[in-house]
Amino acid sequence: MSSRITAARGRAIVCVIAAVLAGACGDSTSPKTATPATIAAVSGMGQTGTIGTTLASPIVFEVTTAADAPVSGITVSFSVTSGSAVVSPTTAVTDANGTASTQLTLGSTTGAVEVTATVEGGTLSARATATATQLASTDCSTATQTLTLGQ
Repeated sequence: MSSRITAARGRAIVCVIAAVLAGACGDSTSPKTATPATIAAVSGMGQTGTIGTTLASPIVFEVTTAADAPVSGITVSFSVTSGSAVVSPTTAVTDANGTASTQLTLGSTTGAVEVTATVEGGTLSARATATATQLASTDCSTATQTLTLGQ
């Protein structure tokens, strides 16, 4: 009977060791999150609009790996780093194509506006620019002109 107990203990020890080793190895079949290597503006940059208005198209940035594959599920933060404007949203998560976008509303002053997109938790960033212009005045009340009949 003692040989049966010893054999059972031996199997139990082997099973415990196997379970510990299996846990240490982890699940190698789970997909790994791709590592972002670059971020770049891919559309919406270079737009011009009137002060106080929202640009017609969003500014879109793409996050890719070193092998130029899109990275999804990455948070990108947007900020106005030059000029007068507001971005909305201020953060977005990249989609299956690796893209995240923000809408730019121009401020109350004319000139260049720069938007910076930064991959959260990293040092990767990209910039896009737009231009705010002054609305042409339609006020004719300050200009006077005299006309003579028959002119």
